Amino acid sequence: MDINDLKKAWNQFSSEEEGKNKLDEGQIKALLGKHTKNVIEKIDRNIKIGFLILFLLIVFIVVYDVIASPKILDNLHEGLTIPKWLFYVDFISNFIIALTFVLFVIKYYRVKKRCDITCDLKNTLIQIIKTLQVFQRQFYFAVVVIMLSMATGFVAGMYIGFMYKANENGISISELDTQNLLFPILLGTVVLLVLSAITFLLLRWGFRRLYGKYLKKLQVTLKELQEID
Repeated sequence: MDINDLKKAWNQFSSEEEGKNKLDEGQIKALLGKHTKNVIEKIDRNIKIGFLILFLLIVFIVVYDVIASPKILDNLHEGLTIPKWLFYVDFISNFIIALTFVLFVIKYYRVKKRCDITCDLKNTLIQIIKTLQVFQRQFYFAVVVIMLSMATGFVAGMYIGFMYKANENGISISELDTQNLLFPILLGTVVLLVLSAITFLLLRWGFRRLYGKYLKKLQVTLKELQEID
C-alpha cells in the first residue's frame, strides 16, 4: 500500500467516524515518516544482498580467470596462454566495481546516521535520495567498465586465436585469407554484442530491483511532504 492509499483509507475512516475530510499535517507527516522508515529498512536489507552478490561475482571472475580459463585454453590449443595484461584489466575492473559499491555504502550509512540524530524527515529524504542518485551514476559507470573489460578480453582472445592459427601454419597473421577471417570476426562481433546486451540488461534489472524502485518511492514521498509544507 503506497502513501496515497494510506491517505485515502484514513480520510475515509475520519469521514465516517469523526466527520473529517482530510488528515492534518501532523498525521500526514507521521504516515510519511512510517513509509520512509519501511523503505529505508528495505534498502538496508538490499545493501546486504548487494554485498553478497558482489562477493560471489568477484569470486566467480577470479576463479574463472585463474583456474577455468587457462584449462579451457589448454584443452583447445596446448601451449596457448592468456596475456598477463588481461589479468590486470580484470583486476582493475573488479576493483572499480567493488570500490563503487563500498563508497556508496559508506556514504549511505554516514548520511543515515547523521540524519537519525540531526535531520528532520524532509532533509533525511533529500540526503538519502542524493546518495542513491550518485550511486546510480557510479553504478552505470561501473557497468561501462565491465562492458569495456568484456570487449577487450573478447577481442584479445580472438586475436590470440588468429595468431596461434597463423603460427601453427607457419605464416604471419597478415597473410591469412581475409575471406576466411571475415566470418569469424562477424560471428565474434555478434556474440560480443549479445553478451554485452544481456549483461547490461541483467545488471540494470538488478540495480532497479535492489535500489531503483525504492529511490522512486522516496522521491514520491518527498514530493508528498513538500506539498503539505
